[in-house]
Amino acid sequence: MCSPSRVSGARARQTIGESRAGLANRDLAFAEPGGHRKAVKVRAAGGGLPDKEPLAIPVSPLYRVPMRILILLLLLSGTAHAQDRYIGVVIGSAHIGNDALNNFNPGLSYGMRWERRPGTEWHLEGGVFHNSYDEVSPFVIVGIHIPLFTLGPAEIRGGISTGLGYYRTLAIDLKDDYGIPNIGGYLPLASATLSARLGKTDYRLTTVPPDRDTTAIFNFSIARRF
Repeated sequence: MCSPSRVSGARARQTIGESRAGLANRDLAFAEPGGHRKAVKVRAAGGGLPDKEPLAIPVSPLYRVPMRILILLLLLSGTAHAQDRYIGVVIGSAHIGNDALNNFNPGLSYGMRWERRPGTEWHLEGGVFHNSYDEVSPFVIVGIHIPLFTLGPAEIRGGISTGLGYYRTLAIDLKDDYGIPNIGGYLPLASATLSARLGKTDYRLTTVPPDRDTTAIFNFSIARRF
């Protein structure tokens, strides 16, 4: 789901962090009176630097902003008599032309749909997934989709969405490379989706705008109405 791509800056920062960790945690030998040598383990302040940042949901207060927006929208939408409620399961992505990113992006989401005109549906969806930089990303999106044609028992639908997602590594890279402000790691999202609806299940193929390191990005997910 929504996996923008920039790894050069992130990989360089990781390499520097690992070098600093190695220097901070190495054994140093000191001479004692009498010619004896004593090995001392030197560690960085705060218990040492990890080789790799742990996979964890960020604790910054800004992290709660999109979740509060989602909760508010869901509460408001509860009075709007949504026709459908659904659970989404994010499976993975394909980054065409870029082998350095993570393609396994499991995630879960909760969404609602409203039909304003026959066949035309608005949707509101929020959740969390494991992004292309091995980070946990919450997201909130809103959009519209319409029927295109039928293919056997499946109804083929197309739609567009926009929203907000947390990308810590990508936000830092965009600021370093292009001067784009890093607002607590949050970035605007935009996507286009082609889906096949079979009964209560939608099989969704989503694409987002690629950057100069990637030719195209596709994400596969499933939504089940209940």
